[in-house]
Amino acid sequence: MEDREILFFGNDFDAPTTGGELYNAQILRFLKTRLPRVRALEYPWSHTLENLLFDLRYACELVLSTTPKTLIVNESQYQRLALTLLAGLANPRVRTVVLFHQLAYLRRTNRLHRRLTHWADQKLVRYADVSISAGLYLT
Repeated sequence: MEDREILFFGNDFDAPTTGGELYNAQILRFLKTRLPRVRALEYPWSHTLENLLFDLRYACELVLSTTPKTLIVNESQYQRLALTLLAGLANPRVRTVVLFHQLAYLRRTNRLHRRLTHWADQKLVRYADVSISAGLYLT
């Protein structure tokens, strides 16, 4: 097996309380115990400019990367990490794994927002190297 660096875009929760936090914590613990090169990247969840700079930084890292990487993106964060995700999909050295656990489009009340989110989910399933879903409603 080739030596890949794994970038996990999901917070490392000490005491998870919600279903999404528990899901992230379990996956990250599993990866850390079995794979030596896992890097958990804490998304800032704060000011819009700080979030955009975070996204640009890792998008540039993936575009300029000469070493193989695996990019693991949680479905609840892909809208915020759009540039990073696009850079990962565009670079053939980067394998993209998308974790679907909440199916964001089912939570949207605005009809247009719901359709756009569902469309983005479908494209992620189509273009990601691996997609893992805990739900039944992804078509």
